Amino acid sequence: MDRRLIPHIQQRIEAEIARASRENALEPKRPKERVAISDQKALLNVDIRRILTNEVQVFDDRQPRPR
Repeated sequence: MDRRLIPHIQQRIEAEIARASRENALEPKRPKERVAISDQKALLNVDIRRILTNEVQVFDDRQPRPR
């Protein structure tokens, strides 16, 4: 896709994610924060950039449905 056609906000978000990923690669591995899908309040309070840069892990803690 032609970079000139991408909206400015999307370009800024992609650049910020790339910068955060580079910074995380330089730092020693730190434990990830985990947020359950069922904890809606915590999930809504997490910054989406932290999820995209793997600082926060979202996991499914619901019980599987019987088949």
